[in-house]
Amino acid sequence: MNKQLMILLIGRIITNFSDSLYMIATVWFVKTMTDSAFLIGLTSAIAMLPVTIQFLYGPIIDRFSKRRILYIACIGQGILVSIISLLYVTDMLWLPILFILLFVALSLSEATYPTESALIENLASRDQLTKVNSIFAFSYQSLDIICDAISGILIALVGLGIVYISNSIMLICTGLMFFFYLKIPKSNKVKKKNLQPYLS
Repeated sequence: MNKQLMILLIGRIITNFSDSLYMIATVWFVKTMTDSAFLIGLTSAIAMLPVTIQFLYGPIIDRFSKRRILYIACIGQGILVSIISLLYVTDMLWLPILFILLFVALSLSEATYPTESALIENLASRDQLTKVNSIFAFSYQSLDIICDAISGILIALVGLGIVYISNSIMLICTGLMFFFYLKIPKSNKVKKKNLQPYLS
């Protein structure tokens, strides 16, 4: 894989881990605070809602810079998790606010998956495309199970506060990595559009 695909893959692994981390942390928090099966189920339902609106992302991804979508989504998640962290450490984390922040953060996260899939086509050569898609599919699906297990262990060892804070830092750093280092070559379609005035 080339350098840009490696940057994209590293970002995918970090965001996968971060998603698992703050999702498991939120379920853990709700269970600890309420021990309510209904509220725990509601937390899981809210986490699934962004998946149902993923079809709305297609026109946005087609219209705007994919690189910009990635770094805004990651930094946006980082800021939202920072707010959760601040509210948690100041003992002001109210469940309705937590649910809203969780939904928005996971909605931003869901936007990154189709964006990355679209970018793979721009960054991978035709003969590498199947292999690269397989690697990203593995990081998206199989690593989720590993990340969920590691997240539970980390929360038990270091506590929710440190987990939320470190999570926000990871997400913001990933967004900055995309901003500074991810370079997307112009597609042939864009090149032709730019050359059109000179050819007419």
